[in-house]
Amino acid sequence: MSNLNFWEGSVSSGDTPGHFPYIAHNGTNSTQTYDGYLVYPAGQLGLHPGPDGEYSHIRFTAPQAMTINISGSFFKIDPNATTDVHILDNAVSIFGAEIGPASSDAFSLTRSVITGETIDFAVGDGTDGTFNSDSTGLSADLQVQGVPEPRNFVLFGSGIALLLLFARRCKAVCNLV
Repeated sequence: MSNLNFWEGSVSSGDTPGHFPYIAHNGTNSTQTYDGYLVYPAGQLGLHPGPDGEYSHIRFTAPQAMTINISGSFFKIDPNATTDVHILDNAVSIFGAEIGPASSDAFSLTRSVITGETIDFAVGDGTDGTFNSDSTGLSADLQVQGVPEPRNFVLFGSGIALLLLFARRCKAVCNLV
């Protein structure tokens, strides 16, 4: 039994079993092996294209205008993977590479986006033109510039709330104007 979560398409071509394209996620803290040989590192995603040229992709939609930093890598999960990998900004390529003889390809980009703009991470068939054995990993980090980390924001907000509570108590207890 696998500890992976799958989001699967419904494409099935001819005698091809399974549901493609798909996205798999290893939400555990340890490496998971699927089907006896596909190794999914802890916390990572795997994408697999469909049998008729369908891309597997993940999309980020900007909730507002912002500048984002995108970094990470695409990497082989299947040792025989030969895929084309892309990052698209509103369907326009801003990164492209081939996963095949190379086992991974790293990226680091900065983009200014507007409300509703999309960033897609996509995996296709690659140069061999077949989707067989094309499980490809994605490790990506998308950070908004100028926005404090949540824990800092929570600490700041908690500090302000405590300060206001203390000021209110002191006003009542200390008879301050």
